[in-house]
Amino acid sequence: MGTYLAVGGTGPGPVLEDEIQIFTFDGSTLSLAASQNFGNIVYEMKWSPDGNFLALGGMSPVSGREIQIIAFDGSNLTPVDSVDFGGAVHSVDWSHDGSYLAIGGSSPLSGDEIQIFTFNGSTLTLTASQNYGTAVLSVDWSPDGNTLALGGDTPVSGDEIQIFSFDGSVLSLLDSQNHGNTVDEMDWSPDGNTLSVGGLTPVSGDEFQIFAFNGSTLSLVDGMNYGNRIFSVVWSPDGNTLAMGGQTPDSGDEIQILLFNGVNLSLTDSQNYGTHIYSVDWSPDGNTLAVGGTSPLSGDEIQVFAFDGANLTFVTSLNYGSIVYSVDWSPDGNTLAVGGPSPLSGDEIQVFAFDGANLTLVDSINYGIVVLSVDWSPDGKTLAAGGSLPDSGDEIQIYMFDGNNLSLLDTYDFGALVYTVNWSPDGNYLAMGGYQPVSGNELQILAFDGSNLSLVSSYDYGDRIYSVSWLPDGKYLAAGGYQPVTGDELQVMSFDGMSLSHVDSRDYGDSIYSVNWSPICSYLAVGGTLPTGSDEILVYWFNTVTESLIPVDGVDYGTSVESVNWSSESEYLAVGGNQPVSGNELQVYSNGYY
Repeated sequence: MGTYLAVGGTGPGPVLEDEIQIFTFDGSTLSLAASQNFGNIVYEMKWSPDGNFLALGGMSPVSGREIQIIAFDGSNLTPVDSVDFGGAVHSVDWSHDGSYLAIGGSSPLSGDEIQIFTFNGSTLTLTASQNYGTAVLSVDWSPDGNTLALGGDTPVSGDEIQIFSFDGSVLSLLDSQNHGNTVDEMDWSPDGNTLSVGGLTPVSGDEFQIFAFNGSTLSLVDGMNYGNRIFSVVWSPDGNTLAMGGQTPDSGDEIQILLFNGVNLSLTDSQNYGTHIYSVDWSPDGNTLAVGGTSPLSGDEIQVFAFDGANLTFVTSLNYGSIVYSVDWSPDGNTLAVGGPSPLSGDEIQVFAFDGANLTLVDSINYGIVVLSVDWSPDGKTLAAGGSLPDSGDEIQIYMFDGNNLSLLDTYDFGALVYTVNWSPDGNYLAMGGYQPVSGNELQILAFDGSNLSLVSSYDYGDRIYSVSWLPDGKYLAAGGYQPVTGDELQVMSFDGMSLSHVDSRDYGDSIYSVNWSPICSYLAVGGTLPTGSDEILVYWFNTVTESLIPVDGVDYGTSVESVNWSSESEYLAVGGNQPVSGNELQVYSNGYY
């Protein structure tokens, strides 16, 4: 299972006129395996539970039969059976054992928009049917196959959401709910206790609704205003996450991912730092969060919190003296590097040991004026630092760390202010971004052989780059900044070890201060100020096959987001910034994106 992808639609074009297409998927690439001509529009396709058959429904097929069953042996599609529904078939769904096929549509010959067929591996036989009204747009079996949910448009009863029990021969209405407008999609949670519903703006104003089901009765649990119309909703296998898609949402993000805790979608926790958070970083185990900023309530710019999956608990803090622009945990989580301007000690680069309860200064280095970014190499033995007006004249500095002392290995003259440094996952390359360097290229990649830095590739971004982040595979690099040449503040580059190539970009609005790839599933978190929409926090999914960014979700933070950082397992996103709506500069979000 999961090896083949079935696709159906309308008007594939002159290259391939087959509406039914089957692709193999090897984890990275889609390859066409087989195709077949349906004739017009295919509205829905579903694999049988054993993966041997494909049920599909649509409108005006060549054969005249809107319901079709096709066998697939891994290379060829073979028609097995078909039925003339009469009008358009909008939805098909197999029962959990593959013995029954539910069909929903409009203008059927029999007058019954909902129809149930048995399937014995070769023949479809009508078993039960029901008059809904005008059109059934969604049918979905409960996981145990005993209950069928359906939704559509203009039902006779007036209730668009209807739940039926099925005993193998008869459909019996259990409960119904008035949505108030068209229901386009329904999906049972994996345990069958919850039903998600999406459609056109209902009476309540919430296009997305979640109902609890006790075996006989539906009760509304929560609803959300999407904006216009939801066409698709689907639960994750663990039942904790919902993905939805539609048109013209209020947020501007058509693809939205929600975490459902049984009651609602909500922010996990937040903390009032004081004024401005510039940097947040998770420890490798995800249990500890380091924070750096300016003008905190406590007076300590460096703060460490424990996180148990639900709550942040203060652990310890230290007074740096001025602004902390960057905090970064070593790969083992035992050491924290900190950088900023004008510290009390006079040393802008500071390294602390952390025993789970206390921070203890291990070593420090006088950089010059200001350190804006620090980053540990993946093995934890090397620390990169970047900033402005260093005493040595070289903005990029590389230090070896033996657990007790920092020793300078090499430096690199960027020629101007460096805002961000980030090691590639293998530690062989260092990406950096800054403001108007001598070369004119704000994004630069340096190779590192363990002792020396050498320029490999560079790219003219425009004005300045505030943040760079490597995808965990090391093949792609995200960059965010201000006033780029292309007009798109968010840019993704491919890197083959020799050169950078632009692959995709997105217009954020004004300035992006932070970009961070998730360790799992290639999600990209973005934070900044004055976005085109209302959401300073944005999340994209990056499709490595098509090399394209796909919007997933967004959150209105308030004013300015300075730092976004995923936990090690991509379960949580930590966010820090300035003047948030909630009043709490430090915020942690549960991740429903994978």
